[in-house]
Amino acid sequence: QVHNTDKEFRIRMDLHQFRPEEVKITSDNEKITINAKHEEKQDNHGFVSREITRIYKLPDVSIL
Repeated sequence: QVHNTDKEFRIRMDLHQFRPEEVKITSDNEKITINAKHEEKQDNHGFVSREITRIYKLPDVSIL
């Protein structure tokens, strides 16, 4: 969920499946990238991993 007004730019994401150390947030002058990756060990049935990446374009007058 993105909330964008003249006074704030806020992103809300449900990342409850990920630990804080599994979430990486980067930004430049144009966008914010949120990447979360969780890998679990392989078992007899295969390998389980979970990953999500979202890229949000920033408003033109953002100051980070």
